[in-house]
Amino acid sequence: VAATYASHMNINAVWNLGDPALTESIEAASAGNLKRTWAPILDITKAEGKAFLEQATETKTVWIPYGA
Repeated sequence: VAATYASHMNINAVWNLGDPALTESIEAASAGNLKRTWAPILDITKAEGKAFLEQATETKTVWIPYGA
């Protein structure tokens, strides 16, 4: 099921916080449309902190032309 979601075009990223055995199939399915994946090896009860914040956010820069 996770690999099906990874290949879907309307999903931007896939996190695998459960079964580490699914990581390879998720990454293979997401390669077709260059989707971001993340599969940390961790204790899910402590799922917080800087690593999660970095994966959950995306910084975009907008340039507004002035003058010219």
